[in-house]
Amino acid sequence: MNLFHLFFDNNLWQRMDIDKLDQRADRLHADLWSESYKNRDLADENDALRQEVSRLILVVESMHRLALEKNLWTAEEMSRTLQAADLEDGVADGRKTPVARASKPACEGCGRTIPPRVARCPHCNRHRDQAAKRHAR
Repeated sequence: MNLFHLFFDNNLWQRMDIDKLDQRADRLHADLWSESYKNRDLADENDALRQEVSRLILVVESMHRLALEKNLWTAEEMSRTLQAADLEDGVADGRKTPVARASKPACEGCGRTIPPRVARCPHCNRHRDQAAKRHAR
């Protein structure tokens, strides 16, 4: 509070302060509502993706059954091929795993990752060489 407000405090200044707080509350309220709409949109998109995946599972299962009925392959051949395809990504987990990205070095001081081309940790200011030694182990 400055001296002007101290000596000339009146209803006008109070009204202006209240109006500023009202405007700030309105902005926060609008931001909150926009985030909730974004969350609803994401939930709808998630539901649509789940339905699409369920449909694709049904299609693949139907094609597999049809191929078995038509003697295009046997269940053993399908199992071997599926296992071979699963191992192509280096992980036998029953799905296509994306190729792992090279992990970024963690800071020895705070444990957070250090961005590339930065000499010191932006969080604790520890030198990058110390974190690189830890990452190399």
